[in-house]
Amino acid sequence: MKYLTAMPLDFRLKLVVGAIVSFLGLTAINAAAESSPSPEWAKQYQRAEWVSRVRIESVGSLINPSLSGAKVVAIQGYRYNASVVDGWKGEQGGRIRFRVDISDCHRQLAVDREYIVFGSTNHRGGLQSYSCDDLVSVDQAASLPGFLDQYSQSSRRLAGEAKG
Repeated sequence: MKYLTAMPLDFRLKLVVGAIVSFLGLTAINAAAESSPSPEWAKQYQRAEWVSRVRIESVGSLINPSLSGAKVVAIQGYRYNASVVDGWKGEQGGRIRFRVDISDCHRQLAVDREYIVFGSTNHRGGLQSYSCDDLVSVDQAASLPGFLDQYSQSSRRLAGEAKG
C-alpha cells in the first residue's frame, strides 16, 4: 500500500480505472461464454439416441450386490424418475426413467430441478446417460434449449433432404 501512495495520483486513477474496465470486460466475456452455444452440444446431440429436458421427480440408488456385504452397501449409480418437459430426439413420453453409473458421473442430480439429458439405450434396453457432460442443468446453460430447438429442426430438415 505504501508503494501505491508514492505513485502520482493520475497514475493511481488510471490503474484503478484500468482494473475496473478489465473486470467488467472479463465479466461480460464470461457471461457471453456461459450463454453461447458450446461446440460440444452438436456432438452430444449427434451421439445421443434421445435428448430431453426433464424435471427430476425422484432418485434411487442402484446397489451392486457383488460388492456389498453385511454392513457395507456399494452404490453403483443412480436411477432417476423424471417428467419430460421438452424433447428433441428419441421417443418422448410424459415420464421417463434413466440411470447413470457412478463410474460415468459421480454427481447426483437434484430433485425438483430441470436438466437436459443426452442419453442412449443400454444393453438391457433402458435409458442411460454416460457422462456428467450429458447431464446439463438448465440453470447453467440457459441457451441450450434454444440451440436444441434450432439444431433438431435443421437435423430433421437435412435428414428429409437426404431421403428425398
